[in-house]
Amino acid sequence: MKLGGRRDLGLTAIRESRGGSLEEIALSTKINVFYLRAIEAGELDKLPGEFYARSYVRQYARAVGLDENELLEKLHLRLPAKSDQTRSPSDAPAGAWRPAEE
Repeated sequence: MKLGGRRDLGLTAIRESRGGSLEEIALSTKINVFYLRAIEAGELDKLPGEFYARSYVRQYARAVGLDENELLEKLHLRLPAKSDQTRSPSDAPAGAWRPAEE
C-alpha cells in the first residue's frame, strides 16, 4: 500500500480543543513531533512506512481521545488481514534462522 496523499481531517483543531500539545503527545507516545505533525496534516508519506504509520496513528488517536480504528479508516490505513500479518518463526523456510527453543 502506498502511503500518500494529503487528508486533512482537522486533527490539529481536535487536539487543541482538548487542550493537548504535540510536545505532550510526543513525550507520552515517544513519537517524534515531526511525525505527529505529519499525521495531523494527513501527510502519511512522511511516516517511515505502513507498519509505523498504523502504530503512530493508533497511539496519536489514543493520546487525543479519538477512536483508533475510525481514524485509521479515515486515513485509509487498514489493518492487515490475518493472512497478511507477520508469519510465525515456525513458518520460516528450512535453514532460516530460528530462535532457540526453551
